[in-house]
Amino acid sequence: MIRIGFNLWFRDLPKLRERLVKAVEIGLEHAELSIDYPFGIVELEPFYTMAKSVREFGLSISVHAPWQEIHLASPLSEVREASLKIIQRVVDEAYRIEAQYLVLHVTSEQSICKAKRRPLENPCVKAAINSLSELAKYAEDRGLYIAVENAGDVCCGRIDLYSYIVSEAPILACIDIAHAIASDRQLLKRVQEVDYADVLREWVSAIGLEKLYALHLHGIRVDSSGRVEEHVDLSQNRVDVKRIVQLTSRYLKFIVFEIFRSASGREFDIVELAQLVKEFKSWAIAYA
Repeated sequence: MIRIGFNLWFRDLPKLRERLVKAVEIGLEHAELSIDYPFGIVELEPFYTMAKSVREFGLSISVHAPWQEIHLASPLSEVREASLKIIQRVVDEAYRIEAQYLVLHVTSEQSICKAKRRPLENPCVKAAINSLSELAKYAEDRGLYIAVENAGDVCCGRIDLYSYIVSEAPILACIDIAHAIASDRQLLKRVQEVDYADVLREWVSAIGLEKLYALHLHGIRVDSSGRVEEHVDLSQNRVDVKRIVQLTSRYLKFIVFEIFRSASGREFDIVELAQLVKEFKSWAIAYA
């Protein structure tokens, strides 16, 4: 059965209990804790405190690894190996708080990765697969799954590169539908008309349904100045809940809402997810 969850990070600490009470009230069952330096890297006690509170409310846990300055797809071995060491530390912390899986980005800032070359010929893709193979073994020894997220960047974020990496590495996939839309200029031109289920179907077809483990859901909009905004509420997007569940129910284990603010810019209240959570859970039961 699919578990429905939401994202937590260090800025949620002051109102953590309030958020958890609301989460349970609307039927959420899972929390994904985002590590963001120094939280969860050198400041560990607040991270442990958050995880303990989540468990006390009966929610399962996953961890989103840090991504800033982490380049697991770098063709420079020194950069890649430094990133690996940091993520191995994160795996250890995820194990300590009894997380079920770890979400990763695989990226590089090298210009060579942006070249229009086949995945087999892309040094960043090769580096990504090597990093993920090492991390998968490290995580498996600690009882954790690795789920790679399509980060939306040019490096390893295109559907052809991402699907190749996922197929070649012993890991699972976490598809972020809004990131997938953001990486496609044609979709961005008509973002409010795009059905999330259609985008998901294309990406699932590319990676193979059996690789799908988690989904990240949040809104995406393009403002009047052409600036792309993500991690907003889904009020301006088309989300066909029935089709999403129908398409993924055989393999999908987790759906995590990553919404930080409303489309109008105000702070997002988690209780606004109540109807969507109810719909997802109802269809999950129907297609179980």
